[in-house]
Amino acid sequence: MDPNFEYWTPSDRIIAILAGYIFFAIAGALYLKRGTPFTTSQNGRRVEGIISEVLQQAGGVLKVILIISIEMIAFPLYCGILLDGALLPLFEQATVFSRIEFARTSPWTAGFVHWFVGTCYMFHFALFVSMCRKIMRTGVLYFIRDPDDPTFHPVRDVLERSVTGQLRKIAFSAFVYGALVICCLGGVVWSLYYGFDGVLPIHWATNDPSMEFPLDLLFFNFLTPLVIKLFRPSDGLHEMYRWWFRKCARALRLSDFLFGEKNLDERGRHVRRTWSAWLQRKRGNVDKPVIGRDRQTLAEDRNTEVYFLFDGKYVRAPASDQVRIRRGQSVFVDVDVLDNREDERPEDDFHGKDAGLTQTVYIPPLFRFRICLFVVAIWLFAAATGVGVTVIPLLFGRSLFSSFMPEGSHINDIYAFSVGVYVLGAAAYGVFHLHNIFSVAADSVRHPFSTTYSTASTLGRYAAQAASVVYVYSALILLLPVLFAVFLEFYILIPLHAYLGPGETHVIHVIQDWTLGFLYARIAARVLLWNPRSLMSRALHAVVRDGYLRPNARLATRAFVVPVAAFFAATLALPLLAARVATATYFANVTDDAKALVYTLVYPLALSLALSAWVAWGTVRATERWRQRIKDEVYLIGERLHNLGERRAGSGIVTAPAQAPAPAAAEDVGVEA
Repeated sequence: MDPNFEYWTPSDRIIAILAGYIFFAIAGALYLKRGTPFTTSQNGRRVEGIISEVLQQAGGVLKVILIISIEMIAFPLYCGILLDGALLPLFEQATVFSRIEFARTSPWTAGFVHWFVGTCYMFHFALFVSMCRKIMRTGVLYFIRDPDDPTFHPVRDVLERSVTGQLRKIAFSAFVYGALVICCLGGVVWSLYYGFDGVLPIHWATNDPSMEFPLDLLFFNFLTPLVIKLFRPSDGLHEMYRWWFRKCARALRLSDFLFGEKNLDERGRHVRRTWSAWLQRKRGNVDKPVIGRDRQTLAEDRNTEVYFLFDGKYVRAPASDQVRIRRGQSVFVDVDVLDNREDERPEDDFHGKDAGLTQTVYIPPLFRFRICLFVVAIWLFAAATGVGVTVIPLLFGRSLFSSFMPEGSHINDIYAFSVGVYVLGAAAYGVFHLHNIFSVAADSVRHPFSTTYSTASTLGRYAAQAASVVYVYSALILLLPVLFAVFLEFYILIPLHAYLGPGETHVIHVIQDWTLGFLYARIAARVLLWNPRSLMSRALHAVVRDGYLRPNARLATRAFVVPVAAFFAATLALPLLAARVATATYFANVTDDAKALVYTLVYPLALSLALSAWVAWGTVRATERWRQRIKDEVYLIGERLHNLGERRAGSGIVTAPAQAPAPAAAEDVGVEA
């Protein structure tokens, strides 16, 4: 026997284990498919019944694991791979072979990256579908399950449906997602790559030295969240798509089907029988349409120059996202003008009048073709807006950077895009709100500047407001982060540097320390303002209650500037005073290096003492609460509710006597007010 075959590699063990599981799964499936027991005795049949039940439960678990694994792992990975191919022109020196080589050398990293990108794409596509569901009429997207639907149970659906049906559905979803990624997204990206020179690829990184001042860090961590919070671009995007959806539906005569809007002029077409009527774009009477072939012949016999011909039909369409239509069942049911079914079937299915799951709507001729045109129009609008929001600001930012930076320097396109977006966004905001700006300016000039006194008062008010803005935001953005950074330097960084590099001189970088202090202060503010009912949160909201451009400087000084400045001044001055006293008395005869070490270590020592005192105080409070809770559980019989202002004896909690019967004690139970 060859000794080389005695060693099993991890791959061999995995293959052997999988083969064993596959064998038992096939054997169990064949046994369940047989349906009849092998034994004839009653005990044997009972045992086989238990085995069959266990196998059925195991099969259900295996089916859930299989379907959920495909939807949560394989499907996002598939979308990520397609996105990698569709977005390949965005990356410099990226080819299909380089991607294959990366996947071969780092399979786990490549798999995770593709899975993560695919998951993000599916999440954003779900957000887009949710936006469409909010814009359009309820029931239009009935075939896409709503995750917010209380009747939606994915695990139950997996257990109830067959594996082949679910795999068929997943395959169709894969085809749809693949078409969207390759045609809709990849078509735009590759068209930009081949149709326009200098746009792609994107320069993600640069080797040129960056600025000493970390402007990008503050830009993306402070300005961008503030702009998103103030201007809400998601709401603007929602309104923009709502406008386009309605315009397209109006042009394609789909307003009734998509939005439930009853527009009479969409329920037919204007028949113009003369050139003059066609050139003058005359319109027929939409309130009295020509319905049917007989009336059309009659209108033509009367030599009517133009008339409105009704075409299309009325149907009952799903009006709820909870509608479930079985395979082979019609989605629409034709009805007449009076909402009577034309198939003459009873009103006992979900299309019935009393079911409440359908709505009578009008659909024009060539309905499927119009729906396809509507989808294409949505894609064209999404492509145009996507290019306008990404490519145009990118090119504008590149031109700005190239005019200010020396020739030959590489420009980071992330910075170029950010600058372009903010500059063009500010210009667009000014253009769209130009009328309001002029109106405010005209009102300010027309009324308050009529006299010298009003002019002086207005200028004084504006100057006070500007001074308040400068003072409050300078204190919050400049002073407090600097104090926080100095606190970190003295309490953490300088002692660590003295311990790790005793022979080196510690250098304080003011700009970097201010940046880190700003970020740390922002994190601390998020933690402290987590509870909106806290004192600090209410004080901050009171400071900006009249608007961000009208802060309350007096309240900001009393609530934030003075307490925080006093706290940091005390934490910096008291340890320094203690070190000075120690070096003048106890350490008076030591060397200068030892005295410097005393000044360095006094701050972490003070921090340790403060933390120890805080922990001890918290422990004492927790112990007191624990003791009071134990006393209440052991000795407290009941509580009595008192009116506000009522005289009470003792500490305010009235306890029932120990001899009192149980019902009386139960009646005294209440809450102290």
